[in-house]
Amino acid sequence: MEPSAEVDAATVERRRQRGRRIVLAAFLSVATVFIVSSTVQITRDVFGASLADPRSAALSPLPPACKEGIARLDAALDRAFPRAAASLVAAPNGDPAGEDAVARTFDEALLPEWGDEARVRDACAGGGAAEDALAAVLRLKMAEQSSLRRQAAELGPLRKRVGAHLMR
Repeated sequence: MEPSAEVDAATVERRRQRGRRIVLAAFLSVATVFIVSSTVQITRDVFGASLADPRSAALSPLPPACKEGIARLDAALDRAFPRAAASLVAAPNGDPAGEDAVARTFDEALLPEWGDEARVRDACAGGGAAEDALAAVLRLKMAEQSSLRRQAAELGPLRKRVGAHLMR
């Protein structure tokens, strides 16, 4: 082989490698932008907040009727969760009826405040901090309901075992 052919082949290979690096760097840059953008959008949708300024909604004053209604709904949640959790002991262990009984106890303990939920929704309509506050209390209610059902399902079989050992 001639020396010029070897030089040309080496030059071509270096250029190919450089081209591959440039394409790889461009691909990684686009992928990184896509991942970061997706993460921001998903976080915003899941948590219902803006990453730009999460304090802006919290600092906005709520309309008095909305604030009072949300406070009553929150107080009812504070009262209902421990009452329903205490009913886990009396619920049939591990049966779906036990989960239903706990959910029923929770729903009954939310009354009369949660009977006025539609009125609170109307008072908080109009966007901004009021709707964010209402959404937060609704998410809290759903999380507490889910937690109670999960506790009933998971603890029920363990309660049966303990009860079986005590009956011996």
